[in-house]
Amino acid sequence: MSNPIDYGNYYWCIRLNEKEEVYAYADSINNVNGTLLLLREKKEEAASESKITVNIALAPGHWQNIYAASLMDGSPIAVEHWIKDGKPINKIGFTDSK
Repeated sequence: MSNPIDYGNYYWCIRLNEKEEVYAYADSINNVNGTLLLLREKKEEAASESKITVNIALAPGHWQNIYAASLMDGSPIAVEHWIKDGKPINKIGFTDSK
C-alpha cells in the first residue's frame, strides 16, 4: 500500500458543492481553462529531470474552490480566523456553514 505523501507534499481541500469536499495530496495545482489539475512532481535522478503526473483532474463546473488544508483538521492553513455573519467559524466546510 502506498503512502499518501507519495502523491505530493501538500494537502488540499477541494469543495465540489455544498455537501461534498475532497481532500487530496499534490505538489502543485493548476487551473487550465477551468479544469483543475492536482499535480505530482517526481524527480528522475538518472535523467536529472522531473516527471509531472496528474493525480486528479476535475472538469469545469465540477468544483467550486480549493485551498491548502491542514493535515490536523482540514482547515485552511495560514488563516488565523474566519468570520461569517459576524460570528467566528471554527472549521471551514459545508458541515459548519448552516
